Amino acid sequence: PRTPTIGARAQPGAMNQAWGGAAALLAFVRAFCHLFLAARFRAHRLLGLAYLVLFFLATADELAGRLVPAVYVVLPVCGCLQAVIASRTFTFLPPPNQKSQGFFHPTRAMSHDFVTENIYFSGLLLFQSCYLSFPSMRTNSLCLPLELIGVFFPYHTVRGLFPQTSFSHSTNDPDRFTRFYTRFVKFFYVIAKHFSGYFVNYLNFLGLFGGDPVRDWRLVRMLFLLAGWGTTISIFIQTLKFRKYIGKYTAAVLYAGSFPFFYLCYASLLVVAYEHAWLTALTLCGMAVNFGPRKAQIGWQ
Repeated sequence: PRTPTIGARAQPGAMNQAWGGAAALLAFVRAFCHLFLAARFRAHRLLGLAYLVLFFLATADELAGRLVPAVYVVLPVCGCLQAVIASRTFTFLPPPNQKSQGFFHPTRAMSHDFVTENIYFSGLLLFQSCYLSFPSMRTNSLCLPLELIGVFFPYHTVRGLFPQTSFSHSTNDPDRFTRFYTRFVKFFYVIAKHFSGYFVNYLNFLGLFGGDPVRDWRLVRMLFLLAGWGTTISIFIQTLKFRKYIGKYTAAVLYAGSFPFFYLCYASLLVVAYEHAWLTALTLCGMAVNFGPRKAQIGWQ
């Protein structure tokens, strides 16, 4: 066979691959500019980009064994601020649909109530990050009222200041995928509420995490990163879905795909749970009471 000489015409397959790669790169650049650099909603776009960069840098540092404690406070501050800006910016979003929430529906947009509600959940993560990062919040008596509200009664005090969307709006959706996805998320949400939230805060309230949980416990840092994915990046994933950059199944996998990592963290948390079985039992009882009337929940807390 003849040996190709220098300057010979490239094979059609190689040319197609080169053009395909160039087209993909161009599409990525266009999407990036549209999502983050457009003039409209600039503050929201740029803060979102900053959050994504910080999140992935923090994740890379954690995997590489580099500890930067400050980032676990900066990230939730950025996430909470992003939620506030989104609520103030996207006032044109539709009202809540009593039959289906846009977050779980394959085509509908999120409601403005859902976006505003995310301020509350971002705020919960911000409180927990500060609570575990600054020991003075546990030892200073001036912080006791805030500590009691944040540790024991976050769902029975400040929760009423924000809209409340219901899983039941989507668990009865005609779309089979939406019903399954919503029930799957609801099951995870109840576990996360009581173990990523209440249980971790209880441990810190009692001083069982030591004097500097963020530095001493990699488990705590991983829970913070995963919670950031669930509260802030999940909204970005929903935006990508609504803008048709990704499909509904990809969006569901990107969001719910973080759940197994949470369960891996909970497996590590089992050691702590076993050492403090009485506190674990109280948390499990609280999770059961969660399905009862509100007065029973307040009484239990």
